[in-house]
Order: sequence, then structure tokens, then C-alpha cells
Amino acid sequence: MANEHIAYGTWQSTYATGNKYGSLWNGKYVAVCDPDPPPERRGAQPPRVKRASGQTLLRPETAIKNALAGLRRHGLPDRKDWKGALNNAEPGTPVLVQRLDETDSYYFIVPLKRPRKGITAAVAVDARFGDYRQAIALPPRGSSILTALDSKAVLNQIVGRTLQMGDRQGRLTVRKEAYCLYPTLVWRPCLESLSPFFPFHMLTVGDDRIYVRVDSRIFTSLHINMPGI
Repeated sequence: MANEHIAYGTWQSTYATGNKYGSLWNGKYVAVCDPDPPPERRGAQPPRVKRASGQTLLRPETAIKNALAGLRRHGLPDRKDWKGALNNAEPGTPVLVQRLDETDSYYFIVPLKRPRKGITAAVAVDARFGDYRQAIALPPRGSSILTALDSKAVLNQIVGRTLQMGDRQGRLTVRKEAYCLYPTLVWRPCLESLSPFFPFHMLTVGDDRIYVRVDSRIFTSLHINMPGI
């Protein structure tokens, strides 16, 4: 099982959100509280980090810098349960992902690699403002979450294939003369991917969309109108 760290702002904007379709817990909620009495005085506040303007997307090298700074700021390299994934890990090439459920919203996934171990961790950084969003540490000998990011491999897998597009839509053949591969990966909370570290390649064929998750699973739609999503 992967070990994850989520920044408070990300928890508010992505995870602790209401759902108009109801709850899997039948209207009940869980509150996680500190059992100790509240402190008598306010603790020291972390220094405010200057955000980027958001007018343009970050350069990949800036995303790496912000990802590593976020890990240090939250003390993850010093935690026992994170050392195995972060010690001697070097950043790889950041991958840009667009949020489909938010306007003009992008983030980078910055993979962290160890020699002969492959990808052992990854960090998500807001691609417009540079904020550290969250990180994931993979278990020892765990499968990589970023093994199928190569677009050529995705196209080899899907172009020429005939897919069932739904009970009423019939079958669709992805022809090499008539498809478009979206230039970035995409993601939104859905039944097919509950983690932003599992984004999709997106192909369009006419009005139809086809999603290829980074573990090579193919979906012809994303289920979002469900309790708990």
C-alpha cells in the first residue's frame, strides 16, 4: 500500500468536498479530532511561500525545485516511513496533467527515482502557482504508477482497435487517419481514478473520448455522478 502526504489546501480543494449525489455512508460523517486540550497560545506559523503569478505554466525545472522544497518543508525526508522511498532519490522528468473538472487548472507530477529501483515516489505541484500539493511513496518492490506515460506506447496499444462505446453508442474503431491525442495527460476525480497520480491519456475520435490510464487500462467514459466520488 502506498504512503501518501496531502497538503492542507489540497485536502480542502480535492478531497474534503461535498457531493450532491449523496454519501456512501448514508449521510454520516467522520470527524478526526485531536483528543488533547487546545493549546493556550498559537504556535509558530510556517513562512509564507511566494506564489507564481499563474499567467504562464511553470517550467519543468521550477516544478522540480518546488517539489523538493515541499518535501523538505513538510519534513518528509526525515520521516521513518518515507526514508526508504526518498533516500538517494533523484527527480525525473516532470509530467504535465490538466484537471478536467476545474477551469484552467494544471499540475505537474514529479517522479523520484533511485538507482536500480525505478520510481519510488512522486510529488504533485500546481503547474500555475507552484504550490506543493501532495506526495506518494511507493512500497518496496511496488509497481510504478508512471510506467505507461509514453504516448507512442499508448497509440500502439489503441490505434486500430475497436471499442464498445456503450449500449446505445455501438462500437468505434480508432482509425489512424482520424484521431487526436490530447497534448497533456488529464485527470478528474472519478470511479476510474481516485488519485491524481493515476491520470489518463485522452484521445478524441469525433465527439467520442477515450481514456487510457497510466497503467494501460482503457476506458470509454469516466463515472463521476456517483456517491463518494
